[in-house]
Parts: sequence; structure tokens; C-alpha cells
Amino acid sequence: MPERRKLWWRRLAWALAIVVCVAVAVAAEVYREVHTTRLVTETTVTDKLARELRIMQLSDIHMRDDPAQLASIVAQVRDAEPHLIVIAGDTLNTYNETLDPLHDLFSRLAELGIPMYAVLGNHDHWSKDLPQLIELYARYGVRLIDNTHEVVSGEFGTFTLLGAGDAYTDHAHLDQALQGAPAEGFRFLLTHAPEILPQLETADVDYAVCGHTHGGQVAMPFIGALYVPGQGFFPKHSRGRYQAGKATLYIDSGIGTSGMKVRFLVQSQIVLHVFKPS
Repeated sequence: MPERRKLWWRRLAWALAIVVCVAVAVAAEVYREVHTTRLVTETTVTDKLARELRIMQLSDIHMRDDPAQLASIVAQVRDAEPHLIVIAGDTLNTYNETLDPLHDLFSRLAELGIPMYAVLGNHDHWSKDLPQLIELYARYGVRLIDNTHEVVSGEFGTFTLLGAGDAYTDHAHLDQALQGAPAEGFRFLLTHAPEILPQLETADVDYAVCGHTHGGQVAMPFIGALYVPGQGFFPKHSRGRYQAGKATLYIDSGIGTSGMKVRFLVQSQIVLHVFKPS
């Protein structure tokens, strides 16, 4: 075989070996990001609280059916010692074979004795299992606060917890949630989707959290999320902090997946929001 052809074959073999190694590394990273959930801490300073307030956000659970992963989530919530847990919708998939994993997760969370609140997401509304989800929430002490509010008191002082449902499916009515809410003090909004932004920009809210985007599920270095439903390719609002009027909106990339069970550079996560008095 001529030397030039041998050199060509060696280069091809090296190229194929590199492609295989990269493919294996990417597949391993995708599996890790889907099946392990990290804890992220977001800290904010406010002059509207007497002492530190800690709120744990769980978003887009999407019927995760991985006992080890769910046990890890409960352990991380317990160790973070939040004052309350907020669930930002899409606990269900549109189609579900069983709700057993959710019973397992919420029974364990209920044992922690931490108050839990939730709003519904688009997949919750689309699922025929929504009545069963509502019953599950009632069984384990999760309060649904779609388009309403509660005044919450504790060692941190007093604040208003607002719920605004899912703007992606036109179920979010922030003006309704604000009706009768105290005019003074810290206002925290729980909602499902960043489509709440037009309502939030003119509202008297200090801090808001949502999910829905999954951070795009797939992101690229220097580019970010590739696609988010409702926003299309290269979305403007995919994950992290955004300013909306006087409010900060935090978009969580969430726990589960929808569509393809893939995450890349957008690991499954839960978020501890820490509010420190100034």
C-alpha cells in the first residue's frame, strides 16, 4: 500500500476514534445531567424582611421516575432548611402511566414538616390526571395558590406569597392574585412560565420565580439555550435572573424533561432562594 494511502487511513482511524470518544463523553454527560439533580443557591438582599427568608423552588418535576434521584432531592431540601417549598408547575406530564413516583416524592417531602405551595403548569392543565394531582396535593398538604395570595409569617417576619398560575396557557391572572394583598412588605410571586413578564412589568412585586423553559434542555457554550416552546430558537428568556419592572424574575431550568429525555449543559436542578435583610 502506498505510503500516502497508509497515512490517509491512519488519519481516518484517528478521526473516527475522536468522534467515538466525543460521542461517548456527550452521552455520559447527558445521562448525568438528566439523572442527577444539583442544588443552586440564589441570594438577594432586601430591606423588607426582619430576618433571613429561605424558599426552596422545585420546578417541572415532569413525573421523574428515578427513586435515587428523588431521594437525593428530598435530602437536599432537608439539608437546606428552607422555611417553605414552592412548586412552580408541570409536576405532571401530559400523559402519565402512573402517579406513584409523585406519591413517593411528596410523602417524603411532607415528612419534613415544611409548608408547601404550588401553582399549575401547562402540562398539568393538559393532563387528564389533573384531578388526581389536586387530590395528591391535598393529601400531602400542598396548598394550590393559582391566582390568589397568602400572608406568611415566621421568624423572618411577614411577607405576601402570590400565585399566578400558568401564563403559557392563559391561566395566570396576577391582578387577581394581588386583590386584597397587603400594600406594604415583601411580595414574592410563584408562577409557571416567563410569559408572565408583560403582567409583571407593571405590577408591585419584588421577586418572582417560574420554570417551564427547562433552560432549553440543550444549550451550547457562548450561545446558550437553543430552543424553548413559545419563544422559538435562541430564546430571550431561558434561565437565570431577569428584570421586569421593579421585580426580579428567576427562571429555573427545573428537575425533569419533556419530549426527549435529554439535557446538555442544563443540568437538572432545584433552587434555594435566600433573602437577606439589608
